[in-house]
Amino acid sequence: DQIRLLIDDFALAQHSARRRVALIQPADRMNLNASNALLKLLEEPNPDSNLILVCDDPGRLPMTIRSRCIAQSIALPDLEQTLPWLLSQGQNEADSRQALTISGGAPLLALQYLESGQVAQFKTLMTLMASLLAEGLSPIEARESIIKLASPGTVLSWLQMVMNWLIIYSAYSDRERQLAQHAYQRELSKILKPLHEHRRPVLFQLYDDLSAMKRQDLDVVNPGLLLDKWLISYSQRLRLSRGS
Repeated sequence: DQIRLLIDDFALAQHSARRRVALIQPADRMNLNASNALLKLLEEPNPDSNLILVCDDPGRLPMTIRSRCIAQSIALPDLEQTLPWLLSQGQNEADSRQALTISGGAPLLALQYLESGQVAQFKTLMTLMASLLAEGLSPIEARESIIKLASPGTVLSWLQMVMNWLIIYSAYSDRERQLAQHAYQRELSKILKPLHEHRRPVLFQLYDDLSAMKRQDLDVVNPGLLLDKWLISYSQRLRLSRGS
């Protein structure tokens, strides 16, 4: 609906002396209907209008949209710049490091996570993932808590981030030393410690399952059911891997 309103607004620009500029962020989270509507606007551009699409993963944008855009990559600042800046915004160091970890080093997104409480919510997610394997928490109970933490799309991205960390650190023979500087060292260690290295393909499959879920239109399918299925698979397959 927002994209269709944008199209209507841009149409008005043809009858006005004012230039229109629109920012779409995050553009890579648009569903199929929004992408198709935007494509129509790009196919018939208005010379007095500019569209700025901001995204973390350009590969998720349809090729038909990417081919009509001028790509501009913007490098992230390093930790030596971002951490002092977050501290200057009144944030503490421990929370700031965690925020930068889950934001991929993006300072504005990290500040957004800090101010919205999502740093604490992400830590809750990590705790629940560890509890699913060690404390007998059921997947349904975990889902009821996880689904309240953030939007379905954000939850899936967070889960995929955790699986990516597990894949990376499970390859090390000295996992504990490698994890020592990680902002979520304690939670990752609980999951990884009993995991046998030859069961790493399970982690890759779980990651791929999340990728497939993210490609679905979460406005149409029931995200709770998708999450139930994935958490059951995560719980069963990683518990099995511990006993192998």
